[in-house]
Amino acid sequence: MTIGERTEKAVTQSRALSGRVATHLERMRNGGELLSGEVISLQRTLKECELELSPDDYEAWENIEKARFIIEGGGPGGDLRKLLPAPRNPAIIRLLLGKNTNIITLRREEGIKLKEEYYEFRDGNSVFFLFFSLVLLTVFKWSDQQSNAQERITLSPPIRVGLQMFQCWLLYFYVGLSLRENILKVPPPV
Repeated sequence: MTIGERTEKAVTQSRALSGRVATHLERMRNGGELLSGEVISLQRTLKECELELSPDDYEAWENIEKARFIIEGGGPGGDLRKLLPAPRNPAIIRLLLGKNTNIITLRREEGIKLKEEYYEFRDGNSVFFLFFSLVLLTVFKWSDQQSNAQERITLSPPIRVGLQMFQCWLLYFYVGLSLRENILKVPPPV
């Protein structure tokens, strides 16, 4: 077998493998949605049972507690709540951590989205940081020259407001960046 034939065979095998992996992932995604529906149904059943139970039925209450323990990670499947769709985060969390952040559970694909969003946030804001710093430096130099020349018109008040806005943005940037970095360090559940 020549090198050309072997490389053609490798291309064919890689395409076939890629197709099988795509089929497998689609099957897993569909299975996850079915399991999510079952977990939601089970939680709803437990809530309905709690409402109908009398406080004296200790055996039924014990069964409900056992079922909740299994759902929350006491069974062989681990925490079943990770299959549930993520609830919407509060606005402050979305502002500081981004829209792709799920603070309840992190699946592998959610972790990858979070990492990508972190890099976009860091890189995009680093350019803004550099640009705004240079603008402030230039304006401060110009304002200093104007005050040394004893000009009557000065831009000091607007410059001070710009500086305060920049400092507020720095606070947002560094808090958001540190929170995102700390979330990236948390390993996703298996």
